[in-house]
Amino acid sequence: MNLRERLLDPVLAFLGTAHPAALLVGLAVLPLVGFPASPFLVAAGVRLGIPLGLGLSMVGLLLNNIASYWLARRWLRGWLTAFLTRRGHAIPQLDPTEELRFLVIFRATPGVPLFLQSYLLGLGGVGFRQYLWVSMAFQILYAAGFVSLGNALTHSAVWKGLLAVLLLVALGMGIGLVRGRLARPRGAVAEPPGPPG
Repeated sequence: MNLRERLLDPVLAFLGTAHPAALLVGLAVLPLVGFPASPFLVAAGVRLGIPLGLGLSMVGLLLNNIASYWLARRWLRGWLTAFLTRRGHAIPQLDPTEELRFLVIFRATPGVPLFLQSYLLGLGGVGFRQYLWVSMAFQILYAAGFVSLGNALTHSAVWKGLLAVLLLVALGMGIGLVRGRLARPRGAVAEPPGPPG
């Protein structure tokens, strides 16, 4: 029995039989408590294919973003503020003219878990509409890569899986470039390269 049969096949079998409603609820709710979203996105590709899997992922991410924003903004605000204050952190107050730029930079920052990003943005007081469309724009791009990866795994399509991984890498690099450009102070110009030497 090879590695694929021992490890990957049971996981794919489980993901392939998960009810779409369970995937939707899992994607909408579990990232609120720190569970990563990517397994649900891969599972949506395994279970439903690319068009339906991406549709389910978009609905799940939309519900998650709405819930996490309002949890941080209203229902958990007092507790989260006290928690951060006890640890010596203050909630930054954003300049409304810089809000869009901050949102894009923050959502483009790699390594910060989805739930933490959403809670901090809700606590920071960013406008709901802007928060929602910027968040969804970034997350749909990643969702497409993970759903495609899940779909490729079910069909043993190595080239499709490789293409999905390359898409995710390219997205990460592209988002990193956008973040770097936006993080530069306004009016700053990149220094020209020095003479060859």
